[in-house]
Amino acid sequence: MEMIKDAYDHEDYHEYTTQVHALKSSARLIGAGELAKLAQELETAGREGDIQRIQKETDVILKKYVWFYDRLDEIFR
Repeated sequence: MEMIKDAYDHEDYHEYTTQVHALKSSARLIGAGELAKLAQELETAGREGDIQRIQKETDVILKKYVWFYDRLDEIFR
């Protein structure tokens, strides 16, 4: 999550795209379909240079990421 936020904050959209790609893959592995779908959409936005979409959806994906992370933390503590 920090790497996505850092890349976004520094407007490094290449790194941002790489990080949401990794999140997409991880989310799929754990069955977090909604998170994976949004990560896919943001990966596509990054590849296409759709900065407005990235700006609009980054807070959404980070909140979803935190929600899933917290649920997993509760299970595996």
